[in-house]
Amino acid sequence: WVGCVALYVMMRVVQLTRGEAKLGGPRDSARGDLPAVITWAQGHQDKLTSNGKFVLMGYSSGAHAAALYLVSEVEKPYFEAAIFIAGIYRVAAPQPWYTPYGACATYARFFLRRAYGASRDEVLCPVTLAKKGGKLSTGRVMIVNSEKEFRGLPIEGPLFTRPAEDFCTALREARGARVDRLVCGAHHWAIVGKIGDVLGPLAASFQ
Repeated sequence: WVGCVALYVMMRVVQLTRGEAKLGGPRDSARGDLPAVITWAQGHQDKLTSNGKFVLMGYSSGAHAAALYLVSEVEKPYFEAAIFIAGIYRVAAPQPWYTPYGACATYARFFLRRAYGASRDEVLCPVTLAKKGGKLSTGRVMIVNSEKEFRGLPIEGPLFTRPAEDFCTALREARGARVDRLVCGAHHWAIVGKIGDVLGPLAASFQ
């Protein structure tokens, strides 16, 4: 925990010196980053050698950000697929903060609130937002987890597995989405080396 706090402080110092963050409030970059990246990609398809078909994808905290974007009410383009890899999708802590899961959820909530400038948990929770209903701007959703996100530690069920299952259910029932639930890799970090096994066939279908 000390290392994580030290890393957070170092990150903020760098952002402050570069003028990328302000004292006394959240940076609020997460809500603006995804639309900006997508707009750039749409305007530079030649540089990306793109055929104009886009996929929304994120890994770990990026999966949480991408999931929030997909179920948000902001205007967005159509994506051939949305792929979320090893995200948490829910930050509410049903257990006390001093329990292993409660501590992790409290820690995640702190950083997510800072990143999104949000004061309410439901704004940070893809599961809750997905239940509001509405049509998704994609024809297919893939939610990928490893066999043991945290190598079998007790926190992986409430932090990763159950929220992913709830997110799948909400997307299917409230949004009418086609959702594939996939397992890839031995743990949270090993999934990166194996993700090509999942994405390769999907990418080939877009040619």
